[in-house]
Amino acid sequence: MAGYSRDRKVAYLEFMLERDGLFDAFKDKIAQMVSGVTWEQAKNQPLVANQLASQLAAELYPQIYPNSKAFQDQRIDEVVKNDDLARDMVALVRRRSAARTSSSSSTKWGNMWAPGTS
Repeated sequence: MAGYSRDRKVAYLEFMLERDGLFDAFKDKIAQMVSGVTWEQAKNQPLVANQLASQLAAELYPQIYPNSKAFQDQRIDEVVKNDDLARDMVALVRRRSAARTSSSSSTKWGNMWAPGTS
C-alpha cells in the first residue's frame, strides 16, 4: 500500500487511522512515546513499528483491540479480503485526490478532456 509501512498489518492500521481521521493523533502519540523519532522513521522498522502500532491500536481502537496483544496476535490475512482492500484503496485515492484538487486544477483537467481542445 503506497506510502504506508511495509508491514501489511501495520499498513492496514495506518489506512484505518487515515480513514477515521486519527492518523495525525497517532503520529503525535508516536512522537511522545519515542522522543526524537517520527512515525516516518519508525514505520519500516518491523520490530519497532509493530510494537508502537500495537500499543496505540489498543488506545485508539479499544473496541477492536482491548490490549496491545490483541493487535499483535491478529492475522491480517484472516481479516482482509483482496476485494475489500481494493475497494478501500480506491476510496482512499478518491479522498486524497479530492483533498488535493483545487478549482484551477479541475478546470485544467476539464479543459484537457473537453471536446475540441488539445
